Amino acid sequence: MTWIRIHQEVDAVVQFAPESSIPTLKAINWQGQRRTFVGKPQIEGDPESIYYDIRDKSTRYAIRFDRGRQRWTLEGLDDSWILAPHELPRPRYFPPP
Repeated sequence: MTWIRIHQEVDAVVQFAPESSIPTLKAINWQGQRRTFVGKPQIEGDPESIYYDIRDKSTRYAIRFDRGRQRWTLEGLDDSWILAPHELPRPRYFPPP
């Protein structure tokens, strides 16, 4: 699968730290499910928006926070790095048997 453009408003679970002007994105509610994120996102910003490139266990999400409207938008997602079971590499054994 490749990048899928979504462009849909979502509810976000965020944490605001007093020393930062950028909210920490913890999860989104989308399609009736909560998607909880892991790791540190890549964040870019401009005066109007903050852009998050963030992952959960199996999918990469592009999410935009509109500062003026105070709204979160799921711009797109990518799960192409997920391998089907038949595509997984064979395990290596060390030392070899």
